[in-house]
Amino acid sequence: MSLIIKQNFTRSEVLKKLLQNILCTTMLFILSITFINIGQASAKEFKDVPKKHPNYAAIQEMEKKGFISGYPDGKFRPNEPISRKHVASLLDKALKLPKASKKLIYKDVPLNHPYYQPIMNLTQAGIVSGGLNQKFNPNAPVTRIQMAKILDLAFRFRLEERPGGFHDLYMDHWGFVHAHVLLANGRSNG
Repeated sequence: MSLIIKQNFTRSEVLKKLLQNILCTTMLFILSITFINIGQASAKEFKDVPKKHPNYAAIQEMEKKGFISGYPDGKFRPNEPISRKHVASLLDKALKLPKASKKLIYKDVPLNHPYYQPIMNLTQAGIVSGGLNQKFNPNAPVTRIQMAKILDLAFRFRLEERPGGFHDLYMDHWGFVHAHVLLANGRSNG
């Protein structure tokens, strides 16, 4: 938010920054399974997310906007890992990416896969990719460093100055820049 105070932003830019903060906070600190549920007017309460939860407000805002809906049993399960397919689905809706053409890119994401379109939309946008084995691994959980890379690429953060750093992440690590750009932009603090 300090960037917003230092510069003159339009209302839409401020709202975009707020949405980025909410998305980053939710995805980095919750790392929970999400489901898309469009068009809800007010946020519902999740049985396992008390008002004192550190990410209560972010979770409520994401639910209110229709980006997440939780599980049928009324729980959000904030301590469960989030899968690659659910990250793709959430970001695809939040970013309103253009629809990718129908073609088979990953061996494990056929055209009839329920998450085919969001995965391909993020792939086409250069936000996610598969491995050398031509697989996306849609059910695999996302690590914090993978999430840092995805968020960095999705929101195109800038690294104008080098932040203090993380004690467990060395400069030669592939995710060093992605983690530090989130830190420098106030989206993560380790």
